[in-house]
Amino acid sequence: MFNLENWTDIDGAQHYIGRALGIIKEENSFSKDVKWVYWGNNDIGTMLWFFLEYMVEVGYLLKNEEDQFKLNPNFDLSSYATNKRGILNFDVDKESGVTTFHIPIQK
Repeated sequence: MFNLENWTDIDGAQHYIGRALGIIKEENSFSKDVKWVYWGNNDIGTMLWFFLEYMVEVGYLLKNEEDQFKLNPNFDLSSYATNKRGILNFDVDKESGVTTFHIPIQK
């Protein structure tokens, strides 16, 4: 139904992400069952919106002036091999190899 290969309205993008995360079930109809999640003031819709905005911030998605989203065809995962961008910071314990991520959360 929705994909992010082309410019997609915010509610469609939220639906796509919600389905990918398993929050929205495949049998849920966008317009009949779950559109209220994207159009209402609730934690799930807000979380999905923040998730989309964060993916724009790291360059995985593009966002246009009409608040539509699509995949960034130039996204390069290898550019995230270090923590130089400062969006997601992490530390690696050299002895154990354990990686600790520090995720900034804004309320």
